[in-house]
Amino acid sequence: MIELLVVIAIIAILAAMLLPALARAKEAGRRIACVNNLRQLSLSTAMYIDENNGNFPSRAVSGRWPSQLRDGYKDYRILKCPSDVPNPVSNGTDPVNFPYDSTNRSYIINGWNDYFEAQMQGGFSLGAIVNKSMPEAGIKEPTETIIFGEKRGDTPEPGHFYMDFLEGVGNDVTEVDQSRHSTVARNTRGGGSDYAFADGSIRFLKFGKSFIPVDFWATEEKWRTNGIAMQF
Repeated sequence: MIELLVVIAIIAILAAMLLPALARAKEAGRRIACVNNLRQLSLSTAMYIDENNGNFPSRAVSGRWPSQLRDGYKDYRILKCPSDVPNPVSNGTDPVNFPYDSTNRSYIINGWNDYFEAQMQGGFSLGAIVNKSMPEAGIKEPTETIIFGEKRGDTPEPGHFYMDFLEGVGNDVTEVDQSRHSTVARNTRGGGSDYAFADGSIRFLKFGKSFIPVDFWATEEKWRTNGIAMQF
């Protein structure tokens, strides 16, 4: 009996040692799948730009970017990161005509707020840029400009399509999930998330590094360096 208890104790100790390693390996696999999803969205975007006079998908109120890019990625499962919550929110309201807008979605596209603000001057508002398209030529530093990031899937509930850092305190703070991977708790400072950049690269950035000290969501210099004074 004593020998059996010793064996059980040893098995329990080994299991306790192995489980964290297995969990890390499982998460590594999920993050690789997320990287592949973003790479496919990035390729879909490049195809769309080539076929639409050098413009990114327009900021539509229906038939948003998941629908506009669908010919490039086909499978709606590309829109969901395996590390996200089971049913990440999307605020598409017409699942019959625009099913790709309404399916579970883990990713958010750059809303290009600062570019439109610079172009429109005093006429800028989020409502005023509906149906407008960002030209690829408007990106001055493609190696340091984000197109797609990972959005929060649980809360807030609206499930934004566009990362608007001129909305409220900024969607880069309120909507973007900055630590989906390599963390013990969601949106805490211990992990990081995956991002698709305008040069086609997919990169893992630690919490806060998407906008501090350089805001990789911005295209205009005054906004790119806006986060230098911020601290985490």
